[in-house]
Amino acid sequence: MRRARAWMDEYRDVLAIALGLAMAIVLGGALGVAYNVAMRRPASSSIETGTAPAAPPLAPDALRAAPYS
Repeated sequence: MRRARAWMDEYRDVLAIALGLAMAIVLGGALGVAYNVAMRRPASSSIETGTAPAAPPLAPDALRAAPYS
């Protein structure tokens, strides 16, 4: 127990800095996620909404002009 206490007393500043840095990283990540969620725009493209229109049928002229036919 004395050895652990001595080690902690010696490295208290380093532990405090490491803990503060870890907390800053976690808080920064949480703020980044909150910002991205708050600034998200509603889905506008058909791909995002899943309502993509069906492709129009090919016209007979386009079929005749297609290469390798």
